[in-house]
Amino acid sequence: MRDKSWTAVSRRAGYMEIYRPEGGPDLRATLLPVLRGLEEGLPARLPVRLVVRRLRDCWGFCDMRRTRRDGPHFLVCIDDRSCEAMGRHTLAHEYAHALAWDEPGGTHSDAWGRAYAAVYRALEGEE
Repeated sequence: MRDKSWTAVSRRAGYMEIYRPEGGPDLRATLLPVLRGLEEGLPARLPVRLVVRRLRDCWGFCDMRRTRRDGPHFLVCIDDRSCEAMGRHTLAHEYAHALAWDEPGGTHSDAWGRAYAAVYRALEGEE
C-alpha cells in the first residue's frame, strides 16, 4: 500500500513517489557524502558546491560560478522536494555536466553521456 505522505508529480508521466514527505530527512546531508565520494573517484576540474533548495521548473542544474568565498567552482543545485532516490539520480546527472563541462557537443552530448555512465558506475560500485 502506498504511503499517502508522498506527493505524485504526474500520474500520466509515470512519476510516482519522487517528492519526499514533509519532515523527511535533510536531503543535502544525505547527498553530501555521495558528492564527496564522486569527487574522490571522479574529480571535476573545479570544486563542486551542492545546494538544495526549492526550484520552480526543474529537478536540478549545474552551473559554473565564481564567488569571493569559493572562487571558481561548479554549483549543483537540487530541488529540495526530491526524495533520496531522485536526489541521487539528479546529483549523478548534474555531476556528469560538471565532468563534461568543457567538452564540445552541447548539453547532453556524447561526452556528457560517457561522463554520466562513469558517474552511474561509480555510484553503483562498479568501478
